[in-house]
Amino acid sequence: MPSEVRRIPQWVGYQLIPKPNGKADKVPKNPHTGGNASVTVPQTWADVGTAVAFAQQSRQIDGVAFVLTKLLGMVVVDLDNCVHNGQLSDFANEQVERLNSYTEYSPSGTGLHVYLYARIPGPRRVHRQYQIEMYDDRRFITVTGKRLTQTPVQVMERAEALAQLYNHLFTSSKPAQPPSVEVLPEDAALWDQLFTGREGDKLQALYEGDMRPSRNDHSLAVIQLGNALARATDGDLEQMKRMLYQTKLVRPKWQEARGEGTWIDYQIADCIQYVSKMKYPR
Repeated sequence: MPSEVRRIPQWVGYQLIPKPNGKADKVPKNPHTGGNASVTVPQTWADVGTAVAFAQQSRQIDGVAFVLTKLLGMVVVDLDNCVHNGQLSDFANEQVERLNSYTEYSPSGTGLHVYLYARIPGPRRVHRQYQIEMYDDRRFITVTGKRLTQTPVQVMERAEALAQLYNHLFTSSKPAQPPSVEVLPEDAALWDQLFTGREGDKLQALYEGDMRPSRNDHSLAVIQLGNALARATDGDLEQMKRMLYQTKLVRPKWQEARGEGTWIDYQIADCIQYVSKMKYPR
């Protein structure tokens, strides 16, 4: 790994937890205690030496990972299922050449992680068709240190190149469309948590479009479900919006412009602000 990444004390271990479908969840682990780590709690991170020693000494730990935070100004572009028999797909090869920064193989050997200094120029993070993701905050990235040999040994400044890739993936002349309703694993787990909680029946009814718990008031239904999501995600705007679009409360007006955002953007912002005030009253 590049020295500038190794010097940052934002390392954790991770454990693979098998799932019935043959895949596995990656659970971050605290190198100091062996308990679970969190991408929002720096006290659960460590320097790289501590994390590596922890992974080597524990049979339950499958490797080490690096935690991304906004302050780093660093982005990791994750290209999945793009290496076959040692050969990169045409799309992956094009992006590796475009970004031209430190790139390493994923633990499976079938994907790539490209590290670069930049800012993601918009709200989108995932493109399913191209199997590409990009992250810069509150995310841990599994690390192998197995560099793709044709790439630089350092993390490079690539803001313009990332903007080109982002525009290629996400910019369209078509009218704004609702975000994808695909349910990510973390979304499904959170819905299960909400539906089995104290207000589970009410929240599941709202999720299914039954607005009787909100006096058949659509706006109130969105606010009530939004408040629950704001608490459960700790105000993660991106996940909240994605999960709200997975419900049967979606209406065309959600995409109507409201200042610099849309109707649903403003509802989400209000929910986050309300929950924050309840959590940290003045």
